[in-house]
Amino acid sequence: MVVCDDIVALKNSEGFLDIFDEKKHYYGGDQKWFKEEAFRRVGCSTVAAANITAYISLRDGDKKLYKFNDMKKDNFIKHMESLGKYIYPDEVLGTISSLYFMDRVIDFAEDRGVRVKSNWITTEYDFDKLKEFIKEALRKDSPVALLMLKNNVLKEFDWHWMTVTRLFENNDKTYLNVSTWGERKVITLEDFYIYSHYGTMTYFDVIIS
Repeated sequence: MVVCDDIVALKNSEGFLDIFDEKKHYYGGDQKWFKEEAFRRVGCSTVAAANITAYISLRDGDKKLYKFNDMKKDNFIKHMESLGKYIYPDEVLGTISSLYFMDRVIDFAEDRGVRVKSNWITTEYDFDKLKEFIKEALRKDSPVALLMLKNNVLKEFDWHWMTVTRLFENNDKTYLNVSTWGERKVITLEDFYIYSHYGTMTYFDVIIS
């Protein structure tokens, strides 16, 4: 059991997006839902973008970024497909450029009539700055897109984009709840920071004119 000393989370971190079908509820989207085989293999960045834009839309009560009335799985797949027109990953490497990811999310939002600003940090910064970056985003009720490259410890999540929804600490570890493959998983920020050859995190602010 993890005894938490500090918790920072999205306001709806427990039921993040709560996508559903007749069988179950899902914690965010899943790249296996794409119709196109290339996206099923390497479309995790597109799912992260779909998660984030849908959450912002629900949070702000504005249907511009997510146009559907509910979070039925079929509707969320359509939302994912709409992001796939903007974020099209390399069929071998996937999306490994955060600049590309940020620019394409900004373009998607602008085409829907919403101005957003990207915030970005990499594992080249020190650990405390990464932790504070996540806390800052979650305090703003903004999900964080996390990219992990070449991590031999978190092999299940290697070369993969996920969506951070919650950060909690005990005496010596910092844990992250992440949305990946339609499920909630837990990793430590230490394992991400220490063992990733490279990693990035991104979140978006809505610009109100």
